[in-house]
Amino acid sequence: MATILGAQSAFREWQETVAEATGGRVFTTHGCSWVWHPARRRLMLLFPDRPEAAGLRPGLAEGNRLGATEVSVWMNAAADASALRGFGFTDAPPILWHAGEPEAGRNPWDGSVRVGDPVPEATGADAEELQVAGLPGRRVVHATARTTDGVLVGRGFAQHASGGRLALHGLAVAGAERGHGIGRALVAALASSPATTENAAEDARDEGTAEDARDEGARGERTELVLGCSPGAGGFFAACGLRLIGRGRHLLLRPPAPPRG
Repeated sequence: MATILGAQSAFREWQETVAEATGGRVFTTHGCSWVWHPARRRLMLLFPDRPEAAGLRPGLAEGNRLGATEVSVWMNAAADASALRGFGFTDAPPILWHAGEPEAGRNPWDGSVRVGDPVPEATGADAEELQVAGLPGRRVVHATARTTDGVLVGRGFAQHASGGRLALHGLAVAGAERGHGIGRALVAALASSPATTENAAEDARDEGTAEDARDEGARGERTELVLGCSPGAGGFFAACGLRLIGRGRHLLLRPPAPPRG
């Protein structure tokens, strides 16, 4: 059964994987764990229990040195954010943690979803982040959705994180194409792709249950997913059959500035 702590762990692992793929950094400062994404010039503080000035000050100073244009904090809803407010952080829309097995059903969309195909249209940070699917040992797959004319209209990532969780990240559908079943098709493809099945079997072997994993695959049983999304996407994932397991907090420093003394 997926938990909020498990979903947070999968989210953390993904952010660290993206940093590794794009030449970023992971570092700590007095109990604060930071991730630097140079492709987006984004500094993130991940799930501090009780952030204090002693950890925030050097982390923000490092972000200023790196040239961060965005500084964000993701944290448990119960964590104390008072020190963050003292540095100018304000609340942004929360993150909603979902988990479950996607519902089966006929998809009316007539386009195609493929896992692992190249994306020649990708440029800039999008192109750099696609490298996460090729990192050895990180077990990430990427799916694209295209119309019958070959136009790219959606994409998403899935990562087999530690603990056997399959986490979805970066699911996106072009605004004009929403409501046609593309998102559902991406979720289904990422949950049931051969690469996903192989990763699940590897996890099961590690736990001595490979035979059970093969039996489940033969019966067509689906992998339980975990993900974090914005409030606006919560209805979509609920419609896919995923349940809300909790809420987290998201804070931003607007605009990023050197830390106060």
